[in-house]
Amino acid sequence: MAQSNLHVLLVEDDPSVADTLAAILRHRSHEVTVASSGEEALRCDPCDVLVTDVGLAGMSGLDVLEELLLRGEAPRTLVMSGQENADNCARALTLGAVDFLPKPVNIDHLVRLVEQDEDREIRSSCTFGRRYRVSRELCECGPRDLLAFTLRSGVGPAARARIASALAEVLENVWRHAYPTGDGEVEVRAQLTPSELSVSVRDEGVGMDTASVARTPVRKGSPCGFARVSALSEDLVIRSGPGTGTQVEMLFTIFSARFDNSQQTDLSDIDWLSPQLARTVMKHLENPDHEQAFQFSPALAVSIGRLLNGPRPIKTPRTRSAR
Repeated sequence: MAQSNLHVLLVEDDPSVADTLAAILRHRSHEVTVASSGEEALRCDPCDVLVTDVGLAGMSGLDVLEELLLRGEAPRTLVMSGQENADNCARALTLGAVDFLPKPVNIDHLVRLVEQDEDREIRSSCTFGRRYRVSRELCECGPRDLLAFTLRSGVGPAARARIASALAEVLENVWRHAYPTGDGEVEVRAQLTPSELSVSVRDEGVGMDTASVARTPVRKGSPCGFARVSALSEDLVIRSGPGTGTQVEMLFTIFSARFDNSQQTDLSDIDWLSPQLARTVMKHLENPDHEQAFQFSPALAVSIGRLLNGPRPIKTPRTRSAR
């Protein structure tokens, strides 16, 4: 059954496409406003759903979406394009678009997306859970899976960079130390609220003496992966004991910030820090005489800034894992 009484703003400069889509949506009881340019779209009343082409003359459809967000409007957005462009697709999803649809558009698919129960989608996307076999690839695929979840859930780029970087550090520790035989599993779970993301990583490996972890001296740029995790997260708790497995719990506040750096090595397209890249960058930045300069994206620079500021004390209650 159609979800009625939606106000749809359709931004399309091809009259035949605009007329066809508008007629179908109106037939399903939606109010449709058609704009043939980005400038015209910004003069229209606020809408529930924005359906926009990317390739408009003048302002692009993505520019329209960005301007609406700056105004405080947040319509459910579908982006259409006649050309495959990875940069446009990435920007659309970063701006919170529900989907990026190639032209010619599948009408049935577009209608389903327009009428999708947004509250149901948000509820289902608030939790994340995956189990992985432990391998070297775990340190790459785990953070990327969590990145995809946070991107779909509307988490900003600065928070996403910190979250994925911290998870990569924890998963590297699992890969290197939890299972000496190389055979085992790890579970990654996440819970998202409007202001925080909690991430839990649990393995059933050999465990560790958390008291010794807590006694490890912590310095800026520490080679210890948990020290970097502590710097990137708002809170870090490690529960483990020899032979009992390990559970690492991280808490991240969802916020945005800007931080710019110089322009020699361009890391602006990097979404998150691998453990090796984190060590390399910190080594250069902590040397006052270093000649290497870096260009970071605003999102990634938040992670670098927190690493430079150093970690908080690590909480390590020693408890036996439930079996």
